[in-house]
Amino acid sequence: MKNTVHFLVIIHFFIAMQSCNAMENENNTLQIMKKLAVANITKAYSVRYVTNENVVIGHEGGCSIVDIKHGKEVEKISDLRCYKVAVHHHQKKILFSDGETIGLYNIEAHKTEWSILEEHIVKTIDFNTYDDTILFYLMHSSGPNDIIKKRDFLGNVCGDDVIIEKTTVNISNNVFCSEKQIMCVREQGVNVLSLYDASNLTLKPKQIVCSRSKHYISSEGNIAVKETDTNLITIIMNANRDDYTFVQLAGAMNDGLSQIFFYSKDSILLALLRGDDSNLKMRYWDVKTQQPICTVKFSCRHQFFPDFYFSPDGKEAIFVSSNECMTFPVPFEVRYYKDKTKERFPYMLFLLKKYIDRHQAVLDQDIPNDIRLLLAHTFFKTFER
Repeated sequence: MKNTVHFLVIIHFFIAMQSCNAMENENNTLQIMKKLAVANITKAYSVRYVTNENVVIGHEGGCSIVDIKHGKEVEKISDLRCYKVAVHHHQKKILFSDGETIGLYNIEAHKTEWSILEEHIVKTIDFNTYDDTILFYLMHSSGPNDIIKKRDFLGNVCGDDVIIEKTTVNISNNVFCSEKQIMCVREQGVNVLSLYDASNLTLKPKQIVCSRSKHYISSEGNIAVKETDTNLITIIMNANRDDYTFVQLAGAMNDGLSQIFFYSKDSILLALLRGDDSNLKMRYWDVKTQQPICTVKFSCRHQFFPDFYFSPDGKEAIFVSSNECMTFPVPFEVRYYKDKTKERFPYMLFLLKKYIDRHQAVLDQDIPNDIRLLLAHTFFKTFER
């Protein structure tokens, strides 16, 4: 009995060590936590977490709140095709748009407060938590100008519209960072990124010369630019300041860069990479040090995801594709990056790692991977407290 208890303790620490270090191994395969096959939801376009357990999905058949755990629709917000959704967690509200109208849904009251038909195509919608307003970008499909507009929670227009003068037909990309009050706009075919002050849109935008590629922004105001037809990612550090700098993250030559997203905590970037086989890779980067944190593979037949988002607690992520939604765990190394959790037991892990190195083959043979994952989950849930 004594030996059994001793062995189980070692196994628990072994799993902890594996969780900390295995992510450095690109042969490690990430398991899909759950595939959501929800009735009446097909061809998903957009997704956001409402809570850690529920998401709102914009899809071909409308807009729905879905219980992730049980994989079922708990509430239907709209029956119209929905391309864009956004969630205000503190105010308990959901924005949704079918490309022509914008609606505001009250989560606690279970009702749509208003729905307004806009004069142009709705390109993006988001909540500005700085002043509790709604910020959205309207694209003129044939005219020379686009519009950035604000509404309050009653649906009233607040402030003057901002006219975006275009030299080409389309705006390629625009993103918003509420924490730094930055609205980024880049016109297709033009290598200039315009940064608007979302708290005062009438101010002249700051302009940064960058490549003609899609860009993303973190909560800290760092902008990631996905270079077209290359495996390079350019980071504009502190884009809202005058002393902004450019740094580059380079992928392996055999990795095809597909999409990039910012993690919800710190300046951590997730890059989706296409391999030579059917697997995709998730590589997390620390953009401040330009160093990779971890790389994991996952098996998936999809090569592109219309939308992706991290849960409020940062422990999992959800992808939506044309016919299904999938949730993935966020790796330990990312969740506890710059956290002291890993540093609370370094000496014991050092001793146990030496033991593991000597008995690796036996441990690998005797402990099934699904048991490792279960024990690892139990161990870390306890250790987080």
